[in-house]
Amino acid sequence: MTTATRAWRMHPRIRERRVAVTREAGLRRLKAVAAAGALALAAVGAWALTRSPLLDVDEVRASGVERTLLDEIVAAGGLGYGTPMTDVDPAASAAAVARLPWVQTARVERRWPGSVVVSVTERRPVAGISRPDGRWALVDAEARVLVLIDGPPVGLPHIYDAEDVPGPGQQLTPDLAAAAAAAATLPESLKRVVGGVNLRGDTVELALTAGGVIRLGDPGRQLGEKLRAAATVLNRVGVEAIGVLDVTVPRAPVLARA
Repeated sequence: MTTATRAWRMHPRIRERRVAVTREAGLRRLKAVAAAGALALAAVGAWALTRSPLLDVDEVRASGVERTLLDEIVAAGGLGYGTPMTDVDPAASAAAVARLPWVQTARVERRWPGSVVVSVTERRPVAGISRPDGRWALVDAEARVLVLIDGPPVGLPHIYDAEDVPGPGQQLTPDLAAAAAAAATLPESLKRVVGGVNLRGDTVELALTAGGVIRLGDPGRQLGEKLRAAATVLNRVGVEAIGVLDVTVPRAPVLARA
């Protein structure tokens, strides 16, 4: 018995369609590869552009500065000339600049293609503190040491008998901070007659230019009330009449006349 075998042949139109489908799929894959390559080249080109001299720091400008040098700002903020602009982190740079002794606040802005602008608010000295080494530390109302100078500052209250006075950019110890706060909040009527602030353990005294003393006690407690009480008594009796004025309890000041 003979088995007949018949060969199956694909219709020419079906063959042409399959070839066309295969060719289209290949073209799609080729286009996808080309597109991916173009994107990769574009990304590399963009990265290279950010690292090129065309987009680096060419200029740093600072406003609001009198005591702080531009070179200090550049160094602290990592804003060296030639630094890629994309490497400049405005928030981090501003925080670093704000740690400089005289700087209270700082804001850093990038201005493309190559400028950085730093806006600064500087601190104001409110008192000078004598140090055991003979130098004086200028401090602000937030108990920060701003700078060391060789002699007593003119036009600011002087704080005497201080120990452990830190260097520029550092914070005062709590007792010195309290003394600085007292100096910073003196009303005008007292500023004209106070020649210095003395530390006596945990007690702060205001030394009057006429020779008397205003005893504040702990200036960390009711400082505003104590200063107002002292100013009221001073206005009533005059600075020459004051030997010791104790306003430790501001509602009941005690006056020993000169």
